[in-house]
Amino acid sequence: RPMVARLLQFWNAAPRCITIRQADQSLGFLDPLPGQVILHAMLLQQACEGVPLRIIIGKSRKSHGISTWTQCLGVFLCANFSNQIAVTLAHESRATEEIFDIARRAATHYAGLDPSVLSELRWPNTQSRYYCQTAGTTAAQAGGTPSFLHQSEIAKWEKNKAETEYNSKIAVPDEPTTVVIQESTFFGRDLFWKRFDDARLGSSPYRDLFLPWYYDDRLRATVKDASLDDDERALVLEAHSQGITLLPESLQWRRNKIAELSAGVFRQEFPSTPEEAVTADSGLVLPGMRNVLVADLSFDRQMVPWSQRVGGIDFGYHDPCVIWSGVHRDRVLWLDAYWRGVESLAAEQVDGLIEGTTYFCDPANVSDRKNLERASYERGLHCKFLSAPRRRNPGEDASIVELKQLVTAAQAERLHILRSVAEQLLIESDTLVWNEKTGKPKDQRNESCGHFDSIDAMKYCVMGCLGRLPMLEDAKPLAHLPTRRQQWLNV
Repeated sequence: RPMVARLLQFWNAAPRCITIRQADQSLGFLDPLPGQVILHAMLLQQACEGVPLRIIIGKSRKSHGISTWTQCLGVFLCANFSNQIAVTLAHESRATEEIFDIARRAATHYAGLDPSVLSELRWPNTQSRYYCQTAGTTAAQAGGTPSFLHQSEIAKWEKNKAETEYNSKIAVPDEPTTVVIQESTFFGRDLFWKRFDDARLGSSPYRDLFLPWYYDDRLRATVKDASLDDDERALVLEAHSQGITLLPESLQWRRNKIAELSAGVFRQEFPSTPEEAVTADSGLVLPGMRNVLVADLSFDRQMVPWSQRVGGIDFGYHDPCVIWSGVHRDRVLWLDAYWRGVESLAAEQVDGLIEGTTYFCDPANVSDRKNLERASYERGLHCKFLSAPRRRNPGEDASIVELKQLVTAAQAERLHILRSVAEQLLIESDTLVWNEKTGKPKDQRNESCGHFDSIDAMKYCVMGCLGRLPMLEDAKPLAHLPTRRQQWLNV
């Protein structure tokens, strides 16, 4: 695999030979940061597979050094290997110049090139060249056959975004010695968001990489208050799921930045999840639902006894009726079957049932539950239909508590959903946000997802199976985990 050797050579050369401008304005060698380590590992993985190197990176602002690493990699390939054509596209002329300045500095110190030409570098010995363009200009990268393409801050491209992104990508041959790296902060559900979402759902040849702000352990501040609110507890668990201990100093840095920028701007510029970056001030009610998706079940579905077969139902007529079916075993809920129908009656809804399953239903729809029970009996499915247990404590909004319980189940890794049946759920969970004024979810019907029936049906199933899970403040302390710096040293 020729790209494996090239990437390993770059890894060895970077901290000894390639010069960059450091954060303190001094010049120094390229010492890899955690995000750069992950990116290079993903490139190596694709190189080992013998496929073209294709990575799309969603990230927080100016903390991971992705542009720096990518520019230096392009310079290294041009300086050492024949007939390379490397291209950088950025969102505006000033940004193009600043990003390409990284390549010029690396080429000057590493290969002794004369950087007098601002937009192009040439290596006579290898007959390779590296040039930059601003995205959206007339016929930007419409010709030529680059072997290395860096598309920077795609979400901020203004003119001819789709045309430039498409033309520049198809110009790169599908050869295992070619590299395309797309990277950007998020800016709404635009073209970049669609490309990133396609990659993480496996519907494109690109590998997705998301870099939250807390991967950079330089982001710290002196702790003023060690207590955590609900959002911070959820964030600690999110980081924990990725093997990272989120330190109090990092959380204090987050508080300081939110006070400086506002919560909405912080979510967009320094997100913890991709969804958080595109929900502005509101915040998702069900963040990180993609973390619970699985490709396959870890057991044989046919061998599951009836006592472990469970489901959830949200009845509707003009609004869809949704039926989830799954398995509850070892205090973990697995959902692997989904049915959704509009203007359906019990005789049709019975098609969404699985034999021997106990379904927890919307407590308000007693008559619909009885009708489906009769239809199930006539079909010989032996299903049970129970009202989802709803607990109302004084001064408590039951619906909000139930949604938080669903979030807790997901974060505690007690909920897994088969990816093949989660399409509508993802649409709904990417749309349901909090109302800043009322503190309740904005669950009115909308054009993008209709009503939130898939979420409601799943909520009833969680209510019935898992009961009231310990709230986030009762979670076990995570201080026993190694620090992030030790994690990266171990890598």
